[in-house]
Amino acid sequence: MKYLKKNNGFTGVDIALAVLIITIFMSVITSLYINLYTSNVEILRREQAIGYSISILEKIDELYYDEVNNENFKVIEKTNGKKSIAGINIDRGYDVDINIETYKPEDFDIDVVKTINLTLKYEVGNKQRKIDFMKIKEKESMVVPNIPELESGMVAAKYNSNNNLIQTNSADRNWYNYLNKKWAVAVMKSDITNSGNIISPATIYVWIPKFAYNGNNVEFIYGSGNKTVDKNGKLVDVSSGYVVPSEFSNNKSGIWISLSELDSNNVSKILNNSIYGPIEI
Repeated sequence: MKYLKKNNGFTGVDIALAVLIITIFMSVITSLYINLYTSNVEILRREQAIGYSISILEKIDELYYDEVNNENFKVIEKTNGKKSIAGINIDRGYDVDINIETYKPEDFDIDVVKTINLTLKYEVGNKQRKIDFMKIKEKESMVVPNIPELESGMVAAKYNSNNNLIQTNSADRNWYNYLNKKWAVAVMKSDITNSGNIISPATIYVWIPKFAYNGNNVEFIYGSGNKTVDKNGKLVDVSSGYVVPSEFSNNKSGIWISLSELDSNNVSKILNNSIYGPIEI
């Protein structure tokens, strides 16, 4: 006896089960997609927040100690919804909190170290995220006039008690003494013999640190900027009316002048007529 297979199509139970499976499957796929999208968005927004943080921290490194304060790093709200801090533009959706404080140990009233606490906040999927950074800013050693910067191929030199020019190094405390009008000199390595003696005649260079002047009055400048150091060790603007010689262009902290050019060079003439002259080596 043969049995015939029934072929009545899908039943209502079959269709309901299929719809249920498809619904569950779509729900899982949708959930995975949302999670993947949210993760990608969070990664991108976190990277952007880190980028803003790095830019702010680099700006802190660029500025002098006295310039790093809450006023200069105040968050400015713009009309387009964006923000700005220390000239750095921050897109919408990001918030910046920064607090700069002078570190003062108990029983000590000193101002040489500042702590910077920086927080970047952003939202992902209605949830707030944040990144925290902490940085230390140390007060610079304000040394003026600027210490000599040997160029490639140069070595420090000085005259000994017998008035002979000998090789030395930049760590030698007797290399120069501006208070005694003794200026740093250098020669080229090619002018030094294998035994360490300096050939004669050698081309001798004198270091002239960056300065500003008004008549015969001179103010030495700290670094390659346009500020000097006051008696309290603070960085301040050069006095009104003082001019920086054009020889110190291109952010130079000083220049080397050959000994033979001292009498004709503009900057050495200015120094020779000031309380720091005449230049002696």
